Amino acid sequence: KITSEHRLFLGVGLHDVEVLWFEKDGEAFSEFKMYPIEWSVEETIHLSRGEIRVDPEYGSCNKYNATWESNSLLGQNYQFNWILEDEKGNFFDEKTTYVLLHVPIDGDFTINGVVVQNATFEVSKPNIEFWFYSKSRGDEVSSVRIEVSDDNGLLPDPNGRILLTEIEQDKVWYGSCTLQRDGEFSLMGFFYTVQEEEWVKMSADLQYKTELSSVQIRFLINGITIVLILVLGYSIFYLGRWLTKYEQIKS
Repeated sequence: KITSEHRLFLGVGLHDVEVLWFEKDGEAFSEFKMYPIEWSVEETIHLSRGEIRVDPEYGSCNKYNATWESNSLLGQNYQFNWILEDEKGNFFDEKTTYVLLHVPIDGDFTINGVVVQNATFEVSKPNIEFWFYSKSRGDEVSSVRIEVSDDNGLLPDPNGRILLTEIEQDKVWYGSCTLQRDGEFSLMGFFYTVQEEEWVKMSADLQYKTELSSVQIRFLINGITIVLILVLGYSIFYLGRWLTKYEQIKS
């Protein structure tokens, strides 16, 4: 009987299970049963026999597969009893594994209302808004922050490190910064747990290029128009003076 302990980070949902069984004395057995035991909850999962593998160290083995659905409502600590039976259902062997199923803290970072993760994001206005929305275990998030960097490293505070404010308990955090110039920036999103663990959940490239407002565009057009009128006026004025002098010389 072999006992082992592992720490797995699994979320709620379906997970593939694979067991490799190395045959003893050439005997082959048809079925594994898995019993994840948590308190008084017991669930039987039948593993189906699949392909035969050859391990370079241990020799040939049979692979057994199943799908197990983890449910966070059952708790986090599981004891797996692996029961091996022969084709007639007679008990042959048993192994035990103790596993801590840890549902990870999860959530989405958004930039200006758009969910961003490992992507390039373009903006045309200097004010950037950041939101973090918890998807699981938000009660264990102690703080959330954004770091903004350029080619020279982290931007000076307060725009380099933005600590997001918790505006809806255990669910929503918010913060913002103002970019001082056009350019390319790197963003990293972090959150910390109450156990002081650091999780990196978002990285993105931000491209900021100023976009003139309609008022600025009209002002620019008016300015260019005035300059053209002045240039044209002076050109006509000097052309008139030159023609006058030319007529005087000619006469």
